[in-house]
Amino acid sequence: MARGLGLTGIMAGLLAGCGMLFAPQQPQQAPIPPGPLAPILRAPSGALVECRGVPHEQCFSFIDGQDPGVVRTIVTCTSSCTAIEGDVRIDVLHPDGTVASAGAGSYASAVDP
Repeated sequence: MARGLGLTGIMAGLLAGCGMLFAPQQPQQAPIPPGPLAPILRAPSGALVECRGVPHEQCFSFIDGQDPGVVRTIVTCTSSCTAIEGDVRIDVLHPDGTVASAGAGSYASAVDP
């Protein structure tokens, strides 16, 4: 009987391991340094923003205002960012120095003929 219980325990462990192995994983964003790593600018909305590798006009398009608990918004290029297109991540810096994710986005601009 002990042998049967041992085998059952081993099977349960293997199934649990497979479940953990094949369970969907949530993508983890690497933490970003609070910086500043780029000049801090004032967006047309009045919010402070740091554009890391993103052209200013496109960077400002991700900022529509600023919450009172946010020191500045950090917009970081996550792929090749040009004046035409790019992908970004958006983070906010809080007064206590912590950085929190505020989302991600993409932009694409029409090219004048």
